[in-house]
Amino acid sequence: MTGERRESPRRTGLLAIAVVVVAALAVVAFLLTRQPSEPPAGQASPTASASASPTRAATQEPTATPTATPPTAWDWAVHPLPGGPIRAGAHIGESWVALDNLQAWTSGDGADWTDATVDPGPDRGGTTQMGPVTQMGDTWYSVGNWFSGNEQVFPFVWSTQDGSTWDEVVPSQPWGYLANDVANDGSQLAVAGNVAEFGLGHVWTSPDGSTWIEHDSDGGPSTMNAIHGDEDGFVSVGYRLDDAGNSLPTIWHSADGETWTDAELPATDQPVALIDVVRTPSGRYLALGVVGVQIDAGAFVIWYADDPATWTAGAELPGGALPGLLLAVDGGSLAITNALDGPSVRFSADGTTWEEVADFVQADRPARASAAATDGSTVVILGGTLEADANYAWVGTPLNE
Repeated sequence: MTGERRESPRRTGLLAIAVVVVAALAVVAFLLTRQPSEPPAGQASPTASASASPTRAATQEPTATPTATPPTAWDWAVHPLPGGPIRAGAHIGESWVALDNLQAWTSGDGADWTDATVDPGPDRGGTTQMGPVTQMGDTWYSVGNWFSGNEQVFPFVWSTQDGSTWDEVVPSQPWGYLANDVANDGSQLAVAGNVAEFGLGHVWTSPDGSTWIEHDSDGGPSTMNAIHGDEDGFVSVGYRLDDAGNSLPTIWHSADGETWTDAELPATDQPVALIDVVRTPSGRYLALGVVGVQIDAGAFVIWYADDPATWTAGAELPGGALPGLLLAVDGGSLAITNALDGPSVRFSADGTTWEEVADFVQADRPARASAAATDGSTVVILGGTLEADANYAWVGTPLNE
């Protein structure tokens, strides 16, 4: 991406079973606010990322080497948001931006938020949700979705120069089904998406946000949950379904946005759905996945690659629920995972060894992190309660020795 770097266990006994059932139902209720339907039994949500769900961390352009000393401590504060549930965030110019349905807010410090202006387009009925954000040239694009209420879904695009006013980009013709994430390589946008059936999907590219071309990998369609782009091309992550309905992780890569190839992935004896991807300042790619056969799977994995054609299994991180996010920051990257009592944040300088950010503070009620953004140093994590009746911005500033 060009421009500034701104940019998803088991218990026994009756009591434990009841706790698991209640937790799973809570997660389903949370995710239902963000997508038209749930996946088949045993599958991770096709939009559960960031953009888990159409929410995610705004990715950053990598540089050749880390640009700062990895943080040894952080200063965190939690602030209320005027709306939500938040589906995307970005840092545009000097402002933090949070996006909801057809609403957006800006803030200079992550604490005080002001309404932005969003072009709603024609009255289509149903629900329209703004989504993930990427910068190409001087323009920022948000790609979201319209839901009819009866399983019809179509993607839509908005553009802005400064985050305060968003205009709809009228499509030249209908395209896609569900848009999960967006990135660019400096000359074209690319959207990771899926079709109505889980495990099936495509990547779409466009030079302007209006005219779109559909692409498959050489391995065939997959639900594509997240995508990263820069001058070296694109990497998109997701999953396919095997004959038993289990999630098979997939990673596509492309140098030009035209030809897409399935990467070589680590062997796994459990279903894995990949839900986010990022490139660190050192140039290493990271992919975050959820493991298991339940929505409330209880474990995340992070794979890494220096060449996007071949990936290596890395750390396994605990966690209680979707979504999960990756965010490139100065000196390394953050993994933001959710549990029933709130999100956890972990930092890694190399993408292989992760340490929990102990300074991270929870909101006054259990909440989920659903989006994140950074200016490279300061981080703003956005989210809210399961009931979506309280929404938060966590602002973190690294403190180096």
